[in-house]
Amino acid sequence: ANTLRNIAKILSDWGEYDEALDYNQEALKFWEEIGNETGIANSYNNIGVIYQELGNFDRAFDYFHKSLDIFKKLSKTDDIVNLTLHIGDVYLQRAQYDKALEYYFNADLIGKQINNKKLKSITLSNIGEAYNLKGDYIKALDYQKKALKLKEEIGDKKRLTITYTELGIIYKNVEDYDKALEYLNQGIA
Repeated sequence: ANTLRNIAKILSDWGEYDEALDYNQEALKFWEEIGNETGIANSYNNIGVIYQELGNFDRAFDYFHKSLDIFKKLSKTDDIVNLTLHIGDVYLQRAQYDKALEYYFNADLIGKQINNKKLKSITLSNIGEAYNLKGDYIKALDYQKKALKLKEEIGDKKRLTITYTELGIIYKNVEDYDKALEYLNQGIA
């Protein structure tokens, strides 16, 4: 089943979503046959991500909520935070910024039970992105700067570039073009 999931991930990265769905469905059947709740929840999550990529948000919600319910039953806090962020992301893509923020703040609250700085930094970035899209640039900058500090602290180079880019966009939105260029250039480096 892990091999099926890995093949599905590669296919999804290549944009072969229908095939990726097929492989994830096969993995799901396997996990269901052996009664592995974590495998089932992960499969639901993976299927939800593909539906999100396809813009089928209703199906994405269905699978994310199924996955979230299982992870709650299993008390897997990291996964609960991750799924809560995914659901917030779908609301963000639908331009329902207040609903996205509700889920992001909920993820932050749940995340306080654990000390996962990577998840915390992602949560802060997501909150900052939602505020930026909402036009609340002061809050957006505040959250992105907090995320930046954490990402620098843990050495998360991949996500640092995302945060630099987000900060550049926010500074562009407030017409501080020098700072925008500074952060956007750091995002390229």
